[in-house]
Amino acid sequence: MSTSLLTRSLLAALGCSLLASCATARLATEPTVELQSGGHLKVLSAYLRESPQAVVRGMVRREPLWRGPVDGHLHVVAYGPHGQVIAQRATTWSGRLTGTHAAAAAYQADLAVPRADVARLTVSVALGRHSASESFQ
Repeated sequence: MSTSLLTRSLLAALGCSLLASCATARLATEPTVELQSGGHLKVLSAYLRESPQAVVRGMVRREPLWRGPVDGHLHVVAYGPHGQVIAQRATTWSGRLTGTHAAAAAYQADLAVPRADVARLTVSVALGRHSASESFQ
Protein backbone atom coordinates (compact mmCIF):
# COMPACT_ATOMS: atom_id res chain seq x y z
CA MET A 1 0.00 0.00 0.00
CA SER A 2 2.80 2.46 0.86
CA THR A 3 4.57 1.63 -2.40
CA SER A 4 1.46 2.69 -4.31
CA LEU A 5 1.33 5.97 -2.38
CA LEU A 6 5.03 6.60 -3.05
CA THR A 7 4.54 5.87 -6.76
CA ARG A 8 1.60 8.27 -6.96
CA SER A 9 3.57 10.97 -5.16
CA LEU A 10 6.51 10.56 -7.52
CA LEU A 11 4.23 10.67 -10.56
CA ALA A 12 2.50 13.79 -9.24
CA ALA A 13 5.84 15.51 -8.64
CA LEU A 14 7.05 14.54 -12.11
CA GLY A 15 3.83 15.86 -13.67
CA CYS A 16 4.11 19.16 -11.80
CA SER A 17 7.72 19.66 -12.87
CA LEU A 18 6.82 18.84 -16.47
CA LEU A 19 3.98 21.38 -16.44
CA ALA A 20 6.23 24.01 -14.88
CA SER A 21 8.92 23.49 -17.52
CA CYS A 22 6.32 23.78 -20.32
CA ALA A 23 4.93 26.99 -18.83
CA THR A 24 8.44 28.46 -18.48
CA ALA A 25 9.28 27.60 -22.11
CA ARG A 26 6.00 29.17 -23.26
CA LEU A 27 6.68 32.38 -21.35
CA ALA A 28 10.18 32.61 -22.77
CA THR A 29 8.85 32.65 -26.36
CA GLU A 30 6.25 35.40 -25.82
CA PRO A 31 7.42 38.73 -27.23
CA THR A 32 7.71 41.89 -25.16
CA VAL A 33 4.91 44.29 -26.09
CA GLU A 34 5.12 48.09 -25.93
CA LEU A 35 1.91 50.13 -26.33
CA GLN A 36 2.14 53.84 -27.19
CA SER A 37 -1.11 55.79 -26.97
CA GLY A 38 -1.72 59.31 -28.30
CA GLY A 39 -4.06 61.68 -30.10
CA HIS A 40 -7.09 60.95 -27.86
CA LEU A 41 -6.64 57.22 -28.56
CA LYS A 42 -5.51 54.61 -26.04
CA VAL A 43 -3.99 51.34 -27.20
CA LEU A 44 -5.42 48.81 -24.75
CA SER A 45 -3.79 45.58 -25.88
CA ALA A 46 -1.68 43.74 -28.43
CA TYR A 47 -0.96 40.05 -28.74
CA LEU A 48 0.25 37.58 -31.33
CA ARG A 49 -2.38 35.14 -32.51
CA GLU A 50 -1.50 31.46 -32.11
CA SER A 51 -0.44 30.64 -35.66
CA PRO A 52 2.76 29.97 -37.63
CA GLN A 53 2.66 33.48 -39.16
CA ALA A 54 2.79 36.55 -36.93
CA VAL A 55 -0.63 38.22 -36.78
CA VAL A 56 -1.07 40.98 -34.20
CA ARG A 57 -4.51 41.60 -32.73
CA GLY A 58 -5.61 44.04 -30.10
CA MET A 59 -8.02 46.68 -28.90
CA VAL A 60 -8.07 50.49 -28.85
CA ARG A 61 -10.51 53.05 -27.48
CA ARG A 62 -10.78 56.81 -27.38
CA GLU A 63 -10.12 58.69 -24.16
CA PRO A 64 -13.24 58.53 -21.96
CA LEU A 65 -13.72 62.31 -21.74
CA TRP A 66 -13.03 63.01 -25.42
CA ARG A 67 -16.21 63.60 -27.44
CA GLY A 68 -14.78 64.57 -30.82
CA PRO A 69 -13.75 62.37 -33.71
CA VAL A 70 -10.67 60.19 -33.41
CA ASP A 71 -8.52 60.24 -36.51
CA GLY A 72 -5.39 58.29 -37.20
CA HIS A 73 -4.01 54.82 -37.62
CA LEU A 74 -1.67 52.43 -35.86
CA HIS A 75 1.93 51.51 -36.57
CA VAL A 76 2.77 47.93 -35.68
CA VAL A 77 6.48 47.06 -35.64
CA ALA A 78 8.02 43.65 -34.95
CA TYR A 79 11.63 43.28 -33.87
CA GLY A 80 13.83 40.20 -34.06
CA PRO A 81 15.91 38.75 -31.24
CA HIS A 82 18.81 41.12 -31.94
CA GLY A 83 16.66 44.26 -32.03
CA GLN A 84 16.40 44.54 -35.82
CA VAL A 85 13.09 45.50 -37.45
CA ILE A 86 11.72 42.40 -39.17
CA ALA A 87 8.24 43.68 -40.10
CA GLN A 88 6.17 46.84 -39.92
CA ARG A 89 2.59 47.51 -40.90
CA ALA A 90 0.12 50.35 -40.71
CA THR A 91 -3.40 49.38 -39.75
CA THR A 92 -6.67 50.89 -38.57
CA TRP A 93 -9.27 49.73 -36.11
CA SER A 94 -12.63 48.34 -37.08
CA GLY A 95 -15.63 50.56 -36.53
CA ARG A 96 -15.91 54.13 -35.36
CA LEU A 97 -14.76 55.50 -32.04
CA THR A 98 -17.49 58.10 -31.63
CA GLY A 99 -20.57 58.37 -29.48
CA THR A 100 -21.23 58.90 -25.83
CA HIS A 101 -19.53 55.71 -24.60
CA ALA A 102 -15.81 55.03 -24.89
CA ALA A 103 -16.30 51.62 -26.49
CA ALA A 104 -13.29 49.63 -27.64
CA ALA A 105 -12.56 48.68 -31.24
CA ALA A 106 -10.45 45.81 -32.56
CA TYR A 107 -7.48 46.01 -34.90
CA GLN A 108 -5.38 43.40 -36.69
CA ALA A 109 -2.10 43.44 -38.62
CA ASP A 110 -0.63 40.51 -40.55
CA LEU A 111 3.15 40.87 -40.26
CA ALA A 112 3.98 38.15 -42.85
CA VAL A 113 6.93 36.80 -40.85
CA PRO A 114 7.20 33.63 -38.77
CA ARG A 115 5.72 34.11 -35.30
CA ALA A 116 8.78 32.50 -33.69
CA ASP A 117 11.04 35.27 -35.10
CA VAL A 118 9.24 38.06 -33.19
CA ALA A 119 10.98 39.00 -29.93
CA ARG A 120 9.40 42.42 -29.38
CA LEU A 121 6.33 44.31 -30.65
CA THR A 122 5.45 47.99 -30.57
CA VAL A 123 2.02 49.38 -31.37
CA SER A 124 1.81 53.16 -31.58
CA VAL A 125 -0.80 55.71 -32.58
CA ALA A 126 -0.05 57.85 -35.63
CA LEU A 127 -2.19 60.90 -36.32
CA GLY A 128 -3.84 61.49 -39.68
CA ARG A 129 -4.64 59.17 -42.54
CA HIS A 130 -2.18 56.53 -43.69
CA SER A 131 -1.19 56.87 -47.32
CA ALA A 132 -0.32 53.71 -49.23
CA SER A 133 3.20 54.96 -49.92
CA GLU A 134 3.89 56.03 -46.33
CA SER A 135 7.01 54.67 -44.68
CA PHE A 136 7.36 54.99 -40.95
CA GLN A 137 10.89 53.66 -40.46
